[in-house]
Amino acid sequence: MNIDLFTIYLLLACLCLTLAIAWIVLWRAFAHVSGIGLWTLSICLLAAGGALVVRRIFADGQDEEFVGHLLIHVGFNLSWIGTCRFYGRREPWSVFLALTVFGAIALWAAAGHPRDQNLVYAISSIIPFGLTALSVAPLLRSSLAARVIVGGLALAISGQLARIFVLLVYVNDAMPATIQRPIGMLAVIGFAFGWTASIFGFVFALMERERAVLSAMVVEDELTGLASRRFFLERLAEECARADRTGVPFCLLILDLDGFKGINDAHGHAAGDASLRRFGAVVAEWMRHGDLAARMGGDEFGVLLPRAQLAEGLRRAEELRAAVKREAVQWEGRTVPLSVSIGVAQWDPQTRTRQDDLTAEADRALYKAKQEGRDCVACISTLLPLTG
Repeated sequence: MNIDLFTIYLLLACLCLTLAIAWIVLWRAFAHVSGIGLWTLSICLLAAGGALVVRRIFADGQDEEFVGHLLIHVGFNLSWIGTCRFYGRREPWSVFLALTVFGAIALWAAAGHPRDQNLVYAISSIIPFGLTALSVAPLLRSSLAARVIVGGLALAISGQLARIFVLLVYVNDAMPATIQRPIGMLAVIGFAFGWTASIFGFVFALMERERAVLSAMVVEDELTGLASRRFFLERLAEECARADRTGVPFCLLILDLDGFKGINDAHGHAAGDASLRRFGAVVAEWMRHGDLAARMGGDEFGVLLPRAQLAEGLRRAEELRAAVKREAVQWEGRTVPLSVSIGVAQWDPQTRTRQDDLTAEADRALYKAKQEGRDCVACISTLLPLTG
């Protein structure tokens, strides 16, 4: 079986054009992602270069073929720079410039000699492929996208090495119009499939990055750095189930910044945000391993104290109240004092309290703390501290 080279080049050029359109759409949608602009430009250069190389088959134009191969060479190099930027690596523009200049000189020297030109083209693609794979390799264990990228590039490099072997061993002066030897077929297929797989690997990397951002938004409150309400409620349900199963209690704290509306009214919402951030930092410093604190909404917060009895929960809550009392926010030359009211409730494994009942009890305890003058800790439970 023979493979027609014109058909192969035409298919690859059409593939590059399709990928270029897709990446332009991705770039418009995710322009905030570092590196995606360079990846898009890389694919566009590859598409333009492939189109010029294919056109060379229809018309005799050495200059067009040289420009086409040069654009492809620059596109591969630019893809490596985009990868470095995407993963936060140093962008070695000096190396990029050196590779581009040497590649251009080599392509120009090989002009008019199809075998030499294809040798230069193969070698000049292997280098950026290898550099890209090395840039991504540290993430192989943690990222599926990294494995796809490195695996695809390894296959593409293998295809180009096989191509070099075919050119050196079987091709003398002129490039044949068809590929007849199996190793030549494998070289073309390996390169095309591997490079395409690596491009899809970049798409997977983009998806992983966006999914991580969305997950952080779900799990973490952006303003305070504490957990989100959704994540907290999921953990609360898990803790209720664990306590119900093991009989070991835990405490739930519901907190409210005192006079938060007054801070917003007197100093503005920016001062209110600064107060919330400072409060979040105090809570984060106060927490112990295994504790979970979350912003439930506005100036209301929740804290889970696993395996804590009511007496310990009250003691920990008082520690937090005192820590907040010592804090203040400096805003536009004025001091904004902070204080917090805390309601404490304990999950009772003996009566198997429902999650909603536990939350309602903590809310009532918080209301009691505010009625008692704020800046205090309260509970309404009649439970005796459990022992043993």
